[in-house]
Amino acid sequence: MDEKKPTTDHDDLPRLPVTCDPTKESNNIIGRRGYWEATPEDARAANSHEHSLGVFAALEAYRMAVVWSLVISMSIIMEGFDTALVGSLYAYPSYAQRFGTLDPSTNTYQIPVKWQSAMGSGPQAGAIIGALLNGYLIQRFGYRSAFTLGVVLMAAFAFVSFFGMTIELQAAGQILCG
Repeated sequence: MDEKKPTTDHDDLPRLPVTCDPTKESNNIIGRRGYWEATPEDARAANSHEHSLGVFAALEAYRMAVVWSLVISMSIIMEGFDTALVGSLYAYPSYAQRFGTLDPSTNTYQIPVKWQSAMGSGPQAGAIIGALLNGYLIQRFGYRSAFTLGVVLMAAFAFVSFFGMTIELQAAGQILCG
């Protein structure tokens, strides 16, 4: 009776078992026993196969990995852009007129110092609280679920800053996006 074992999705790779194989040495296994297992030789074969792929073949073969990488990269880029951008908005006359108060000595609109401070240091305070909360969420739900939740919340909290029409909502949006 010839029993077929489950194999990888790549037809051009040597057939690699992905289930528990009792003939393999227990100290020579890569992976989690009972979930997926491979010997170092299997890993080297898969590694050489991946390195032999061209750019377009690799992008097609690992489409979801590329998408996940772009989501992570864009979230990091936008977070850095957001914290640098808000500090430069205070000087724009239209922003100061919308969210500031009239300073009679200069006859110009200025963002009050307490709100500049709140919007300048609020994101760091929000980031500290988020980092502490993130440790718990990762331990409880896993990295991917915690990161996905963070991306969704970041997108939702961006609406607070975008649609906030008062200086208080702007500061709250910055703290929540921290």
